Amino acid sequence: MKHKFIDQFAYEKGFLQNLPARIKLLVLIFLLSILIAFPPNLYFYLVIFLILLTFLFISKVPPLYLLKRVMLITPFLMVIFFLSLLSNKSLTQFFFAIVRSILSVFSIIFFLSVTKIEEFIKLLERAPHGKLISLILSFLYRYFFILEDEFLRMKRSMVSKGKRPDFKSYLILSGFLFLRSYERSEKVLKAMISRGWSIEKLR
Repeated sequence: MKHKFIDQFAYEKGFLQNLPARIKLLVLIFLLSILIAFPPNLYFYLVIFLILLTFLFISKVPPLYLLKRVMLITPFLMVIFFLSLLSNKSLTQFFFAIVRSILSVFSIIFFLSVTKIEEFIKLLERAPHGKLISLILSFLYRYFFILEDEFLRMKRSMVSKGKRPDFKSYLILSGFLFLRSYERSEKVLKAMISRGWSIEKLR
């Protein structure tokens, strides 16, 4: 099955792709810090967006690719919207919170799309307790595609039997997927332990 890797543009010949992952991570942390600390200002957010857009084009990352992934946070932003209506926050505060959230998510997805996942994992290993975090992340990245394949197989089996998937069907498929992933994780853990793996080696 064809998968869409999160770092698929990290292998392009662009400006940010040639920079070390450490430098890109420091820039990302700095950008997120000023987005949080800087007082809400529309012109400031516009400048940040134009800078990101410039790096986007010189790094050869399609804007539509990032736009689709940023749109995934729309349901969460709607939750924030309804919660803000129940609180004393004004619509202006809500607007700036939305803009700040979109720019932050945009920056993170952009960083991940131009950074090879193995470089990012090696970078995490140097942090405190980084070996455990990098191990969890590497497992998550590797086995996510297996779960995706499993979900698509179950969906294809349902469609082949003449049943059109609806919301209830997706909930049932998600439940079966959780059970299968739990059983598979137990098998993987037992196989690793039988080969001498121990979490104590990460400490």
